[in-house]
Amino acid sequence: MLRRLLTVIAVSLIPVLVQASELAGSSKKSIEPADRGLSRIETPRDSRKRIALVVGNSQYASSPLKNPVNDARAMAATLRRLGFEVDEQINLGYMPFNEAIEAFGNKLKPGGIGLFYYAGHGMQVQGANYLIPVDATIRTENEVRYKAIDAGLILAKMESAKSDVNIVVLDACRDNPFARSFRSASKGLAQIDAPTGTIIAYATSPGKTASDGKGKNGAYTEALIQAMESPDLKVEEVFKRVRKLVLDKTNSIQVPWESTSLVGDFRFIRTASSASSSQQSAQAINQPSPPSKEAEDLDELIARAKAEERAKREDLERITADLAKYEKIVTSSKGSELRQVAWKALSQKYPEANRVPQYDITAFLAQKGLYLEDGRVVTAEQKKRIEAERTAKIAQEQEEARKKELLANQTTVRTGNYHVQGKNPNGSSYSGTVVISKNGDTYFLAWKISSSTYSGSGTLADKTLTVEWGDSSPVIYHLENDGRLVGTWAKGTALETLTPLQ
Repeated sequence: MLRRLLTVIAVSLIPVLVQASELAGSSKKSIEPADRGLSRIETPRDSRKRIALVVGNSQYASSPLKNPVNDARAMAATLRRLGFEVDEQINLGYMPFNEAIEAFGNKLKPGGIGLFYYAGHGMQVQGANYLIPVDATIRTENEVRYKAIDAGLILAKMESAKSDVNIVVLDACRDNPFARSFRSASKGLAQIDAPTGTIIAYATSPGKTASDGKGKNGAYTEALIQAMESPDLKVEEVFKRVRKLVLDKTNSIQVPWESTSLVGDFRFIRTASSASSSQQSAQAINQPSPPSKEAEDLDELIARAKAEERAKREDLERITADLAKYEKIVTSSKGSELRQVAWKALSQKYPEANRVPQYDITAFLAQKGLYLEDGRVVTAEQKKRIEAERTAKIAQEQEEARKKELLANQTTVRTGNYHVQGKNPNGSSYSGTVVISKNGDTYFLAWKISSSTYSGSGTLADKTLTVEWGDSSPVIYHLENDGRLVGTWAKGTALETLTPLQ
């Protein structure tokens, strides 16, 4: 107790001693912080507010971790130096975790910078990522969504805040501590698409796990802090540098990963020159110039393509739904007045409609580079594909019609092998084969029925082939459109069909 009292007295005297030293010793240097690494990093003014939530979970009952709390504290200290307002949370249970996320979402504002960092246990279940509170007791896979934190909740908070830049860092790819209770063998975290304006960073690639690390901090967070404190790096470049550092440190075993759809620029530390260029970029963001292929890497190209495709798809779905409503109104029995009201509503929502004749849906869609095909709104690419499929279908139908016409007009018996199926005058059935050959206008037939053979010859007249084969009456066949020969023999009391063999 005495030692604790002395410590309190000593700590309380420090500010007094420092103040006295500053007043009395003008020839002495001012007192510096004991740890220069904790001083705030001065950067050119950035009017965008920086908000961060940092969570480190280590004290799990069943599978404790060593580094997450250390990682979270190091990250929180770094973010404070970089100008972030940081909510640092350690060893959160389920309810406090939810409350921290709610508070974080309330602090985010349009135009700001939001950053969420998590270190601890995480797992994927059916393609969704979950962060595990320290008080979680999960016995089956079905319980995860009720007892763990869905990472999608953080993304939803950030997306609804309309921040300029959202950064989500998940150092949560350690082995699933409840794996023995689960039927699935999924490891690590699943890759999920980042909402527009967001970058999601994973400590290792999707479906892989990363070790807790042997040092004070994990390899990923250690590399991230180092890269964040490098001046003038865009946030995408920061994570590229992290990937290189982690690959080098782990002998390429652990590969960090990102999913991004960022639109605005952000640098953790900016010099005056980069601040000026960043401001120019922000002013020009609504009028982007064609990107330099040399300056962009594959990740950025893929992210841009995904974002553009997603926006195109959402726009198409919205227009399709609106046009369905419009068509339902204008085709109702309530008259033209309602149609005029519907067109006015459509024109207010889509100004392009004001540049075309009233009620001309085709012209309205053309203003947006869209088309109406079979009652569906489609893009130029989809229209091209539909037209190609339609052309191919027409060509196929024409080819089938041509073949059918040829068969219908067929006037020549094919030569070659046929299958024979017939009925004797007494009603018994028989089968076999026949070979048909031709010399001039005469056809020659050689039958093989069971162990018996027969032969005959005949001529074709107006699709009727009459074959003499040594009996008192000939076999009389009719040439069908499909190439078969259907006939009778024994004066019509017996039947026989010859079917061409391929």
